[in-house]
Amino acid sequence: MTKRSMTKMLMLFSMSPFLLLACSSEESGAQDTLIFARGGDTVSLDPSEVTDGESENVAQSILETLTTFEEGGTATEPMLATE
Repeated sequence: MTKRSMTKMLMLFSMSPFLLLACSSEESGAQDTLIFARGGDTVSLDPSEVTDGESENVAQSILETLTTFEEGGTATEPMLATE
């Protein structure tokens, strides 16, 4: 490695803690706030009108169905349905 590339790497490593601090907010210590990042906005909360993945994820999170698929398979099993 050349002296110039070593200097660049040293500068990058010495600046990285400051870059990480700049990305944090002042209220990062608050324990009562949940920040949930998603890829896009929800188009509809009506499961019959959902056409995108983000809306499907939200609809599935707030709606419990009578049946669900078994984990890792395609067989159905009861969720809210009881015998």
